[in-house]
Amino acid sequence: MVEQGGDITLYYNVLSQPSRSVKTIMNMGNINHSTVNIDIMKGEQRGEAFLKINPRGTIPYMVEGDWRLGESTAILKYLCETRSSIPSTLWPADLKERAYVDQLLEWCQCHLRTALLAPLRIKIRAMIEEKAPDSDVLAFVET
Repeated sequence: MVEQGGDITLYYNVLSQPSRSVKTIMNMGNINHSTVNIDIMKGEQRGEAFLKINPRGTIPYMVEGDWRLGESTAILKYLCETRSSIPSTLWPADLKERAYVDQLLEWCQCHLRTALLAPLRIKIRAMIEEKAPDSDVLAFVET
């Protein structure tokens, strides 16, 4: 794990799209934070050190003082609600406009990412295990 300074600590990895979303919002809002890179290719998210911080072993994960929060959309919403430096165009005050933002967040999280990542996960797992991906499974998820 590699650390850098601030009053919020973000556990993340640049390979993780949800992590990049949270990091981008923090940067856009000039939110003072430190980062801890969790090497997901080496399985650090399942390592004893990180599991003491986040027993679910998922990233992104945010720690602010003694308060902790996981799941990218929850972190994004919290930051938008609590930091005035984040543009209101990203998290509108009007509840109906905000509902459209929620709708897009949910669609991306539940549908887009799942569909795009299925073939990639199969290929990466095969690379890690040093064997060819199951061609029947790969053909099914790529259709």
